[in-house]
Amino acid sequence: MNAVWVAGRDLSTRWKAATIIVAVVFAMVLLGLAIYKTLDLTIYDSLPDALRELLGVPMGASAQVLAYNEMLAVMGGLSVAGLAVAIGADVVAGEERSRRLSFVLSHPVSRLQAVLAKAAVLLLVLALTTLALWGTSELAAVILGVDIGEAQLGALCLALGANALFYGSLAFGIGAATGNKALAGAVAAGVLVLSWLSAGLLPLWPEYADYAETMPWFWYTDQQALVSGIDAGYLSLHLGFSALFLAVGVVAFPLRDLKSIPPRALLRRFTRTRTASTLFGVTFGRSLTLLVVITALMGLLMGLSMGPVYEAMAPALASMMETLPPEMMVMFGAGDMSTPEGFYWGQTMGMMAPAAVITMVAVAAAGLAAEERSGRLGLLLSASVPRAKALAATAATMVLYSAIVTLATALGIWGGSAMADMGLEPANIFGAAAHLFGLSLLVGGVALLVAAATGSSAAATWTAVGIGVVGHFANAMLVLSEDTEGAARFSPFHYYASAEPLEFGVDWGHVAILAAVGAVAIALAFPAFQRRDLRV
Repeated sequence: MNAVWVAGRDLSTRWKAATIIVAVVFAMVLLGLAIYKTLDLTIYDSLPDALRELLGVPMGASAQVLAYNEMLAVMGGLSVAGLAVAIGADVVAGEERSRRLSFVLSHPVSRLQAVLAKAAVLLLVLALTTLALWGTSELAAVILGVDIGEAQLGALCLALGANALFYGSLAFGIGAATGNKALAGAVAAGVLVLSWLSAGLLPLWPEYADYAETMPWFWYTDQQALVSGIDAGYLSLHLGFSALFLAVGVVAFPLRDLKSIPPRALLRRFTRTRTASTLFGVTFGRSLTLLVVITALMGLLMGLSMGPVYEAMAPALASMMETLPPEMMVMFGAGDMSTPEGFYWGQTMGMMAPAAVITMVAVAAAGLAAEERSGRLGLLLSASVPRAKALAATAATMVLYSAIVTLATALGIWGGSAMADMGLEPANIFGAAAHLFGLSLLVGGVALLVAAATGSSAAATWTAVGIGVVGHFANAMLVLSEDTEGAARFSPFHYYASAEPLEFGVDWGHVAILAAVGAVAIALAFPAFQRRDLRV
């Protein structure tokens, strides 16, 4: 066994997630190119210059530029960055937690060789994903017979990959230095989300616009690589910090003690978890750090603080909404942001809140498969714990995770509205939260069914991410054209957002549809898990 074998083994387990992302972005680019060809795009020319620059939409932009900007640059950028964080957090810290890294190091492979191989895996997966996105984006234009003109898809994909590498390297550095996968993922994901939000919000707030330049996501969007090519300065910032984070991980990993739990200690621990309450406690505590981070993010930053932000920005928002095309606002899950309801929906409930609850239900569902893959589930079941009890603990954890984040978001919005005297109806706030909880049940239920049926944490995670990303953007794109508007009903986001619950109140029919699908998926997970041979 050598470092090359270690890297090859890791690559064999990482390619599926990257392939799913490439396939989904390819499909969305095709859909975007097809729909934008039917729209009147002259309205985009009325946007303020600063906003057009922020969005990467030049004067007279073609349908092709807009479709690639929104589908590839935005959706693809977020997806690949999320992939990078997941790999960076797991490739060292996750392998260490599952004791697979200890097995590798028991062979003639030094720690330095192992950590260098892990870093190479992160770099290679992102490079191959970026190349695949470039190739499929060019292919989409060929399939539809579209002339992309001067759009620089290669430059955009290079900028996209460098941006993703920043967050992945950050997760890698923290994970390799601490051995804590949850901490690595939470910090890197938090930086990604905060950077993305700040790069979009701060330029709209004149006195704080300069602070946007410190955000790595701003380095990605401000260069407008699709129409202007690569900016060497921004590329150097991304690559320089990435190299620093990777170096920290490579240097720190050989110098610290590895975290490991002997199998007998694991067995003794699981033998004591025969009661449902104790088993639930172990399962619930598995991702407690991430839960705290996301709950604080949604309750304090995206909930409470948005009230004063709206109060300060209200005049500018009213002026901005006079020129913004509604098609663009729909794409980002927003409406009239000059109103309190529209602002909170656009900033918090449209994309961020679904992303938060989907993250938590995905982590909970994937945890079941991860425990199986690591061998800990086998130890648990050998201690006379029924399969159904282990699955029920995971399902309960998933529901409680979602409920906590949903409640924190609702309370944050309620408090923010009260602080800024925005006048949002409490009933509508919690009605919107009911829609959010219903959406999380659907996504989480399907993800849990996949985890129970396949034993693959990657399949469960990317099922949840796929439903969220494809569901949101498909719903947003389909409603732009009268020819495809009816198909939006097949997206769960239609039942989440179309009733505009924050403004008009809860639609219990839509909530019931979401919850019912989720409940059926959870129920099906039990026989699927019970009848399948588990990995040992």
